[in-house]
Amino acid sequence: MARRGDDVVTVASRAGLRPYGLHAALAAGAPATGPWVLVLGHGDALTRAVFVAAGSDFRREAVAVKLARLPGAAGVSFDRDAHGLALASAAGATHVPRLLGGFTVDGARGSVESAGGGEQVGRFLVRSAAQAALPLVEAVAEWTTNLGLTTREPHGLDRGLAADLAAVPGAAEPLSAVAGVPGVLAHNDLGSWNLVTRGTDFTVLDWESARAGGLPLADALYFLTDALGLLAGARTQQERCAAAVALHTGRAEGSPLLFRWLRRAASALQLPPDAVGPLAMLTWLSHSTSRGQRLRRLDDEAVAAEEPYAGRLADAWRHAPELGATWPAFTAWSAR
Repeated sequence: MARRGDDVVTVASRAGLRPYGLHAALAAGAPATGPWVLVLGHGDALTRAVFVAAGSDFRREAVAVKLARLPGAAGVSFDRDAHGLALASAAGATHVPRLLGGFTVDGARGSVESAGGGEQVGRFLVRSAAQAALPLVEAVAEWTTNLGLTTREPHGLDRGLAADLAAVPGAAEPLSAVAGVPGVLAHNDLGSWNLVTRGTDFTVLDWESARAGGLPLADALYFLTDALGLLAGARTQQERCAAAVALHTGRAEGSPLLFRWLRRAASALQLPPDAVGPLAMLTWLSHSTSRGQRLRRLDDEAVAAEEPYAGRLADAWRHAPELGATWPAFTAWSAR
C-alpha cells in the first residue's frame, strides 16, 4: 500500500515477497513481517521513500525504513539524520525516534528507526477544528521551549551558523543584535509534515537539519507558523505564505497565540525582549537559503521541487513595515 497526500494506491504481489530494499534492511533492525505502508513524500528527488511497518491499524509504535531514491547526493541525508538523532539523544530529548541501524542496497543508502505510530500532524490539522487541534499545537510549542532550556549554550550561536547567516542579504543587522544570545539545539525543519501524532502525544521525525548552537525560538516560530496557517485554511504554497505574513503582522486570528508562545519561550530562555525580532528575521532568512542548498546537491534544477512558502518569507521580513529586525507588530502586541 502506498500513500501520498489523500490518495491511497494498493499494489498486489505474490505472497512472501518484500518491497524493494526491505530485505537489506532486516540486518539493520527492520522486522521480518509487515504489513508495510509506503509513504511518498512531497518534494524533490532528495526526498526519501519511507516504509512503515506497524499493526494492521497503523496506529501503534512503528518501525520506519528510509530509503534514498538517488545514490550519491541523497546519502548525506542519512549521515545528517544520524548526527541529529545523536544530538537529541545526548540532550535527553523526548518525542524523538531511535536510530536502529543503516544499510545500502544497489548503491542507495537506507536506515531503520523507531517511528512512533499515528497520523501525520499536517493531515490531523487539516481535518480538525481549531478547538480540537490546539492542545496538540501547544504541546509541541512547549516541547520546543523545553528543548531550548535543556540545550541552552551560553557561549552563543554556532560559529558555522553565524558565518552562513552573515552571507545572507539583510542578515547583518539582526545578526549583530543577537551577538550575545545563547544557542540551542534546533531541529530546523519542524513543519507539520515532520511530526506524527496520537491524541496529544507526538513524535518528531527527520533530524537531518538539526544543529547544536542553533537559533533560539526558531523551532517554535517555524512550527506555529505552519500549524496555525493550516488551521486557518491555507493549503497551497501561495496561501500558506500569505497566511504566514498575516500571522506575523498581527492580522490573523492565531497571531496572539504565536506572540504569546514566543514571549513565553523568550522569558524562559532569559532572552532580552528586543532579541525576539532579530531571531525571527534570522529564522526566515536562514530558510530562504534551503532551496539553493538542495539544488546544489541535486545539480539539476529541473527535478527540484517548488520553493516552499517558508523560503519566500524572507522578502516579507526584509520589506514589510510591521516586520523586520525590530518586529513592530510583535512589539506593539507585547506592550498591551
